[in-house]
Amino acid sequence: MSMRNGRAPGGPAGEQVTAEPASSSGPAMLPTLGQVLDVARRYVALVLVAAVVGALVGWAVAASRPDRYAATATVLLPIPPYAAGSPERIESLDTLARLAYAEPVVAEVARVTRTDPDEAAARISVSAVPLTRLLRVQVVGSTPEQAARAAQVAGRTIVDTRVEVFNIGGAVVGRAAAPDAPLRQNAEVVVVSGALLGMLAGLTAATLRVRLSPTPRRTGLAVLAPAA
Repeated sequence: MSMRNGRAPGGPAGEQVTAEPASSSGPAMLPTLGQVLDVARRYVALVLVAAVVGALVGWAVAASRPDRYAATATVLLPIPPYAAGSPERIESLDTLARLAYAEPVVAEVARVTRTDPDEAAARISVSAVPLTRLLRVQVVGSTPEQAARAAQVAGRTIVDTRVEVFNIGGAVVGRAAAPDAPLRQNAEVVVVSGALLGMLAGLTAATLRVRLSPTPRRTGLAVLAPAA
């Protein structure tokens, strides 16, 4: 049996069956949720493998992160004698907390942690003890000993800086101790994120495979009888 003008035998009467690519020259339409779920069901093995690979990559990234340790020194900054009975002359704890990020403090932390000033400032955090004149100064280091030494130096430098700025000092009343364990790195977040990204990559690959593969379509054109 012959075929003319693109007509193919074997289809239902009055219809023409052709093979066309799933994509068209017009703008591609985004797949619906139902289509995505259908692709995921058909290519579940591919999606699962991609998710596992993503989780393994996330685990490798989390495992490659160096451990960080945090130590805290407690600093007492008493009310100046000249401010007794004059609340408006008493520095607020917020003002005193800014001393932790003063240039001399950051420079000392950078020296101990062997980092640049921007990185050193990011490693410092400070909080005030409510209803007191105490500041907790925390510094992150690469080793327990480095973290403790940096926090202790930061506390002493805060006291010295207050002397220069406000002409009154203070004291480090809580010595920084070397921590026993590193900071929590939230490795599970990295692993789960890697798995989700891998699953998304698998779904994308499966969707592209379905959309770019040729699929039979019925055009609805009448099938003419072959010429004699």
